[in-house]
Amino acid sequence: MKSIIKNFVKENNLLGWLFVQFTLFVYNILDKCIRPDEKQIIFTSYSGRQFSDSLKAIYISMKDDPKFKGYKFIWGLKNIEEFPEIPIDERVNIDSFSFFITLFKSKYWVSNSSIERLIPIDSDKHIYINTWHGVPLKHLGPDEDNLSYTVKNWYKKVKFDLLVCSGEYDKKIFSRIFENTDNIQNVGLPRNESLVHDASNSYSIKKKLLEELNLDSSKEILLYAPTFREYDLNISTESNRFFEKDSLSKIQKKYNVLVRGHYFSSDNMTNNSVVDVSDYSNLNDLMIGSDVLVSDYSSIIFDYLLLGKPIFLYMYDYSKYKAYRGLYFDPKNSGFNCSMEINELVNELLQTNSKRYKVIDKYNTLSSPISVIKDKIVSTSAKF
Repeated sequence: MKSIIKNFVKENNLLGWLFVQFTLFVYNILDKCIRPDEKQIIFTSYSGRQFSDSLKAIYISMKDDPKFKGYKFIWGLKNIEEFPEIPIDERVNIDSFSFFITLFKSKYWVSNSSIERLIPIDSDKHIYINTWHGVPLKHLGPDEDNLSYTVKNWYKKVKFDLLVCSGEYDKKIFSRIFENTDNIQNVGLPRNESLVHDASNSYSIKKKLLEELNLDSSKEILLYAPTFREYDLNISTESNRFFEKDSLSKIQKKYNVLVRGHYFSSDNMTNNSVVDVSDYSNLNDLMIGSDVLVSDYSSIIFDYLLLGKPIFLYMYDYSKYKAYRGLYFDPKNSGFNCSMEINELVNELLQTNSKRYKVIDKYNTLSSPISVIKDKIVSTSAKF
């Protein structure tokens, strides 16, 4: 019932406007009444759904850095019981009023989406740092045709004090869709620092995956990571023939099949012969330990490019997705191995010599994004 009401408000422009105005009124009161702690940092990953991504990399680095001794770290989470690896005093329920108190109590906001729950507030008391959650292939924000009022309003008005990106390609896109943000630095995504570093341990990481997930060591590992489709929340659907018995059985003759759902997608995986790794805590290990990636319009393809391993795009709904969501570039014309039909994909996957990609420089750069973010916080702290 709660989600039904929430979606109804989001989809109704008038109710959405009223909700934004009321929440912004509350935010302004909190902003005026609460004095931020100059050494408190709050993190959210995928709107509180995970302890992951660039935020986890930044958090771990800060915890080990003497410069951040005395700082307090807080994670906004939807289900705080699911993350015992985070100390209990560093967890707050993102759906509680305590979260908003903690948010305004924290000088530094660090997120990969919206930490302020899609209600942008222009406050000079806080430093808002955003890592985003990938290089955009599909349309975002004002470029989307099917956004609710609250989401459109957030993109139009949000202002980050620092936004990091992977290259000139996404910097150009972000500069337009986040029109109020001036400080966009092309340094790479923090999550990819450990991806590149840990890739040298690929043998041991793959061995760990084989043991943890009880996989067949005589087969290669295929990671299937499709993106979220607003018009189809399930991963295994009638139109997605990847999960059909005949095609899947052919693929599984050569591969252990791991399936990683998008964080917005439904979790009702219907095929028991695949291994559901949607909740696996370390996506980098899945990428490093796997031998090939099958995806579509997901930004994971740009991270996987850093590993130089084979990538296959299975775009069974290409025309529908392109018309509904829109794409910044056409994957079919970008050097990727693209299949529209399941038989094409199966044939490509079963070939002995899989294509490896060398287009990294066009979409990925990586210097020291974590250091850039830490320096931003330290330099700001020094002013107080």
